[in-house]
Amino acid sequence: MTDERSSTSAIDLLRAITTLAAKDPQDAAAGPALMARLERLLTCQAVLTVADDTLRLMPRQVSDVAGASTVVVIQEQLDGVVQAEVELRREPEWPFGDREVVLVDLVRPHVMAWLRRLGAHGEGLGAPAITQRQFEILSLVRCGLSNKEIGRALSISEATVRKHLENAFERLGAVSRAGAVGAAFPADSRSDEAHV
Repeated sequence: MTDERSSTSAIDLLRAITTLAAKDPQDAAAGPALMARLERLLTCQAVLTVADDTLRLMPRQVSDVAGASTVVVIQEQLDGVVQAEVELRREPEWPFGDREVVLVDLVRPHVMAWLRRLGAHGEGLGAPAITQRQFEILSLVRCGLSNKEIGRALSISEATVRKHLENAFERLGAVSRAGAVGAAFPADSRSDEAHV
């Protein structure tokens, strides 16, 4: 009888999640209610993160959720750039099981559609994707470090720094260090690009 009751409760929660995911993400009540339903359905902590000009979310491997995983991520990407994600967390001693993985698979398309609409309201989300390493290097370029200094800071060769920058220039459509920094950090209104 308990299993039947919990199954009915899970179905009700799945319905509520799909209904909330269909709502406008800018509805102030929709986001918190959606997160609360996910937490209740999966008995976990749900954390919503939306990318903006100051925060870039890198794509994560979300296929390795079976077995002993304690974090499950639902992300929405546009042209390889992560716009928003919901991270579902559990304590390490209590990993997600097969039941939770199936439930996440059921709600994933609905939550992704909601995240897509939520991310579409943000600014600077259409920037071309760069790798995490390229982003780190451009962050150091923005601080005024030379290729040699960046190489020392990241324990890589100067030639590797140069290659990462070349690839970042190509992805960002930039022809200079200042242009690449401007494309990678569009909200950076500082005028210190002269020393970059």
